[in-house]
Amino acid sequence: MQQQKQPRTLPAWLQEAMEGDVTDDVLNKRSEPRHIFASPASLQPVDGAAACAPTRVRIFNASESGVAFICRDELQQGDVLSLHPRHEDASDIDAAITVCVVHCTQTVQGYKIGCVFE
Repeated sequence: MQQQKQPRTLPAWLQEAMEGDVTDDVLNKRSEPRHIFASPASLQPVDGAAACAPTRVRIFNASESGVAFICRDELQQGDVLSLHPRHEDASDIDAAITVCVVHCTQTVQGYKIGCVFE
């Protein structure tokens, strides 16, 4: 018997993002629509390295399965990170969501990072 996957529960701040305007779903390269969601946020390694200060990022869109943001630092494919809304305390577990980097592209603004929710 195949075990069914439990539906992912997104924190409220990301659920609200899913109500935003839809962008770039007409490019026929997306499996699901992206929602415009311009918001500051912060990243920390999942291992909770206390000495590591949070990295500030700027989210620019979100979908049912992931999020994209601009970051000053280059991240590696496969990096697993904790994404927090900036207005929340970084220790607020309910507000954070774990993401895994799937691509990192250098741009004029910094690095464009695409992540899937873990």
